[in-house]
Amino acid sequence: MTRYTVFYRHPRHGEGSYDIDRSDATAAGIEAVEMLAEDFADDGDEADDAALEEIREDFEVEVYAGEHLDPPSETPAWSR
Repeated sequence: MTRYTVFYRHPRHGEGSYDIDRSDATAAGIEAVEMLAEDFADDGDEADDAALEEIREDFEVEVYAGEHLDPPSETPAWSR
């Protein structure tokens, strides 16, 4: 497993980052979007796939190998 830092932005839920251990940057990015959407869903929306999909679509995500406090100037290993 490799440690990645995921930086995210969302129009309603703000921005942030966290570290995650995954086999590659794509897996880290995809899982980040899933986890963040579930975390940000309103309590009543958790089981609502349409609400989760709406949250997922609005995420901007950049994934970098290693641990970072700020996004590095290099090109992300994965983004969407």
